[in-house]
This record gives sequence, structure tokens and C-alpha cells, in this order.
Amino acid sequence: MIDMKDSGIDWIGKIPAHWELIKMCDMFNFGQGLSITKADLEETGVAVISYGQVHSEENLGVGLNKKLVRYKDCSRIQTRSAR
Repeated sequence: MIDMKDSGIDWIGKIPAHWELIKMCDMFNFGQGLSITKADLEETGVAVISYGQVHSEENLGVGLNKKLVRYKDCSRIQTRSAR
């Protein structure tokens, strides 16, 4: 039996005790508009996902089709701590 704890979120309920709750805004940088264009995308780097990729007909269920993920050169990405 796995030890469980209250998540603190009513609709989630209990979660495994070893899980940590992290807000999405603390894990990802969100933006509006097209700050990254198709011309900026590369074969390697930091994964970037657009709204259109998330809502693509090729995504089934709760996962993300890995062939839809694109990348941006790490050296040109502003991190949350650098803001």
C-alpha cells in the first residue's frame, strides 16, 4: 500500500506521499503570440510546444505526440531567473 497525503486541492484529493506539488508557472514559461517563429525552430535544444501542437488532431488522450515537439537553441532563451 502506498502512503497517501492530501493534495490540498479538492478536485484532486489524495496523492502519493512522495509526490511534490509544483505549479505549472514554476516549471514552464508561458507566453502569448508568436514570440518564437517557425524559422527559430531547430532539431535540438529546449523543447517548445505551441497551442496548436497541443490541440492537434494527432494528439490522442492526455499525452503529446513526440513528433509534434520542436526545439529552440538554448543560448537564446531567457530563463525565469534572468527576468
